[in-house]
Amino acid sequence: MSFLLSSILGALTAQTFTEIKGAFPFNAFGLEKNSQISAEDLNHPITDKDRITVTSDGHIQANGQKLRIFGTNLSEFPNSHSEADFAAEALAKQGFNCIRFHHTDSDWARCFIKNVNGTRVIDRKRLDDFDYFFAQLKKNGIYSNINLLTGRTYTTADGLKNEIMKVTDWKNRHNLGFWNEDGKKVQKKWAKELLSHVNPYTGTSYLEDPAVAIVEINNENGLLQSYLDGNLEEYTGYYWQDLENQWNSWLKNKNLDYKILDSKYNSRINEGNSLISPNSRWNLESHYGAKTTRKEEGTARFITVDEIGKEGWHVQYNCAGLNMSEDKIYTIKFSIRASKACEIDISLMQAHAPWQNAGFSKKIAVSPAWKEYSFTVSGITTDNNLRLNFGNMGLLKGITYGFKDISIVEGGNLIHIQPGKKSTANEKTVAMPRYSEYASMPGELKNLVAEFLWDTEDSYWKEMIDYVRGTLGSKALLMGTVAGCSTVNIQSRFDIIDTHGYWNHPAFPGTSWDTSNYFVANKDITKAGNENTLLNCAKYRVYGKPFSCSEYDHPYPNQFQAQMYPMLAAYASFQDWDILFTFCYGLPKTPGGQSEKIADYFDQGRTPVKTSAAPIAARIFRNYQITPGKNKLYVSIPAEKEKLMLNKFHSWNIGDTIHFGMNSLLGLTSQIGVVLDEKTENIPENGKLITKELSDSADKSTLQTFSDTRELYWDRVSGVFMACSKDAMVSVINKDSLVPAFPVEWQQDGMILPLTDTKDFASVAVSKKDGNFAGFAASWNGNKGESLAQYGGEKGTPAKFRTTRDTINLTTIKGHGSGPAYALGVTGTMQLAGSKKGKFNYTDIKGNPTGKTVTGTKFDFEPSCNSLWFVIDF
Repeated sequence: MSFLLSSILGALTAQTFTEIKGAFPFNAFGLEKNSQISAEDLNHPITDKDRITVTSDGHIQANGQKLRIFGTNLSEFPNSHSEADFAAEALAKQGFNCIRFHHTDSDWARCFIKNVNGTRVIDRKRLDDFDYFFAQLKKNGIYSNINLLTGRTYTTADGLKNEIMKVTDWKNRHNLGFWNEDGKKVQKKWAKELLSHVNPYTGTSYLEDPAVAIVEINNENGLLQSYLDGNLEEYTGYYWQDLENQWNSWLKNKNLDYKILDSKYNSRINEGNSLISPNSRWNLESHYGAKTTRKEEGTARFITVDEIGKEGWHVQYNCAGLNMSEDKIYTIKFSIRASKACEIDISLMQAHAPWQNAGFSKKIAVSPAWKEYSFTVSGITTDNNLRLNFGNMGLLKGITYGFKDISIVEGGNLIHIQPGKKSTANEKTVAMPRYSEYASMPGELKNLVAEFLWDTEDSYWKEMIDYVRGTLGSKALLMGTVAGCSTVNIQSRFDIIDTHGYWNHPAFPGTSWDTSNYFVANKDITKAGNENTLLNCAKYRVYGKPFSCSEYDHPYPNQFQAQMYPMLAAYASFQDWDILFTFCYGLPKTPGGQSEKIADYFDQGRTPVKTSAAPIAARIFRNYQITPGKNKLYVSIPAEKEKLMLNKFHSWNIGDTIHFGMNSLLGLTSQIGVVLDEKTENIPENGKLITKELSDSADKSTLQTFSDTRELYWDRVSGVFMACSKDAMVSVINKDSLVPAFPVEWQQDGMILPLTDTKDFASVAVSKKDGNFAGFAASWNGNKGESLAQYGGEKGTPAKFRTTRDTINLTTIKGHGSGPAYALGVTGTMQLAGSKKGKFNYTDIKGNPTGKTVTGTKFDFEPSCNSLWFVIDF
C-alpha cells in the first residue's frame, strides 16, 4: 500500500521563505525521552569504569567495550541550573555522548575568563555554571572535551612583554608559545588552574574525572603553518630575537653558519634581457559568468571586472610562452594599482595541463596608488611554456586593475641569507628569514628553514604533553591540533589524530566575518571529487591511532545542508573513524517552542535539517550500523620522508598526504590512511600500499562505484550517495540522479531500500532501533523572512537570486531573516525489500507517531508533512 502526497515541484525557485509552499516550522529541542526517535538510550551515567582509553588496534574503548564518540561543539554555558538540566537531557536525546567545549577561553564568549582592571581572571560564577553543567552532562552519559587554547586574547596583563601588543591578530599571539617560555607559561598556568579545579558537584578535579574524555592543547595552530600563513610577520624585538637565537643554535648543531650559507645561497648576477617585451601577447581570461573589459593608456593596461565569476581565479591576466630554467635566477618587476584596496595573486605557472605552479606565488596588496614590486627568484621549474599570471580578481565586481612596466629578466641580486642582529665584525649570525623572503628561496633552503620550524614545533608539543599528563597528571586522552595545521608525524605524539572539515566554509571577500559581505558556495557534496570534505579528512587518518573530526559542518545558507548528518555518519562508519563533533551547537533552551531561527553559518541546534538528523545519525555511527571498509589502503610517511617534503607544503595543508601518493578518491571504495613506519606490525590487516597506478586510476574508477563492502554507492556524475545495510539506510539524491540497480546484498527481507523517484533534492536516513526503524527525511530549510541572493561582489548589492539548487555563490540580504526556521520533507518512494510489511508513521516534534499509519512495503513521501521524522514498525 502507498500514500501519495502533494508535490512542490518548482517551489524551490523562490527568493524568500514566504514563497516556499508547504514549508513548516520544526524544532527538535522538544524531542521526548523514550520516544521512537530519541537516542538517549545509547547513553548511561558515566562512572569510574567508563574512562576512555585506546585499544591495541588504535580505537577507543570504555569499560572493556569498543565505542565511538558522536558529539558536538558548544561555545557557551547555561546561565542557570534549570537551563543546564534541560540542555543536558536534550543533547542526550539527540544522541550526543560528548561535548567539545570550544572558545570557552575567548574574551567574547562570557565563559571561563573575565577582565578585571585589565587583568584576566577566572569568572567564578561562570565556572560554577560550567561545573554544574558538566555534572549534568556526566549524569546523562555525555563526556567532555576541554579545549585549553582557542580564542583567548593574550596581552601584557598575562605577563607578556609590550611587544605582544604589536601583533594585531589575537590568533597570531597564540604562536608565541611554540618557541618562547613566556608564551608557554601562560598556557601552562591556565591548564593548571582549570584542570586541577575540583568540581563541587562531582567532587572530582578535571584531571581525574573519567567524564573528561579529551583535553585539546592548541586549536588550529602550528608553528610551520603559522609561518607559512605569514602570521609571524608582526613579531619583533625580544620575541623575534628569541626565535632567531634558537635558529642559530639549531644551525650550529648542524655545523652550519653564516659563511657557509652565504656562499651557498646568495648570488649576484648582472641582469640580462627581459623575457617579456612590449609586443608580448597578454591574455585576459574570464570564466563561469565573469565579464571584463580592458583598455590601454600609454604603456599601462587596465582591466575592469564587470561581472564576477564563482571563484577568485575566474578572472586572470597572463603572459605565456616563457622559457625558464631551474638553474637560473630571474627578477620579476611590475607596477600595479586598483580602484579599490584589495589583494591579488601573482605566480609563475605552467601554461599547459596540468597547470601546476612553477615555484613562485605571492599575494599582493593593491591600492589606488601605483606601487612597484620586484621579486628575484630561483628554482623555477624548467619549462619552455610557463606564464606569468595575475589572478584572484574574479570575486570583486566593479574594480579596475592597472598594470605597467612588467618585465622578467635573467639575473639579479638573490640574497636569501642576511646577517642576524647579533652579528659582530668578527662573526656573523644568521637572520631568521621572514615568510616574505621564504617564498623566493630555492627548495633546499626552504626545507632547511621548515625543518627548523618542524623541530621547534615538535619540541613544544612534547613539552605540553609532558606538562599536562606528567606534571599535572591528567588522565584524559590528549589531542594537540588538527592535521593540516601540523603534520601527522608530529601529531602522532598524541593519543588521537584530529581533523576539521567544512563543506564550503563562508568566504568574506572584504573584511573577515563581515555578515553583510559574504557568500557560501551552494554546492552538492555528492558530486564532489578530491575537494570532497569527507575525503579530505580521511586522507589524514593514521592507522593505529584513534581518528577524530572535531569540527564538521555544511554551513548556512547552503541549500543542500540536509545531506550533512546522514552522509557524515555513514561515511565515518565506513572509514571506521572513532570521534565526530559537529560545529557548532547553540544551547537547547526551549523544550517545544517553534520560535528559533537559524542564527549563523554554523548553527547546528537551530537548523532543522541538522538537529533533526542527529538522533538517526548518532545511532548509525555509534552502533556500527554501516560496516567498516574491508581494505585498508595506505601511504607510507616516516618522519624522515616527511621532513624531505617540507618545502612542498602550504599553510593549512601542512603535511598534506597527497605529496606522498595519496589520492583521496580511493576513500570512496576503501578505507584510506597513513602508515608512519612500514614495519610489519604497523601495517593494518588487509593493508595495501597505494601505488601510482592505483592512484592514477582512481579519477575514472570512482565516478560511479560501490564500496568494497557493497554497502555504499557513490555517483559523482549525477549526484548520488547511498548506504544500505540490514540496520541502516542513507539516500541522498537529486531529481536528475541516476539511481543504480540495487545489488542483491540490499534486497534481503526486511531491509529498507534507498529512496527513488524524487522530484527535488532529498536526504533520507533510517536506523534500526529495537527491531523497528526510526527515520529522517528532509530537502530544505530556511528562516522566515530570509532573502537569498547570488553573491554579486559589492557590499549590499548582490545579484538577483535564481534557484536554490544552482551551483552559485549564495548570500543573504539584510541578515538571516527573523525566524522561525522552516523546513520541507521530501518527495519520492521508499520500499521494504522482500514481502514483509511495515507500518509507516510520521512523528510529531516529540518523536511520537501521529497515528496516521500506512501499512505496506512501499511508501511515498510528502514534503509538506509537518515533520522531518518517521518510523517504520513491524
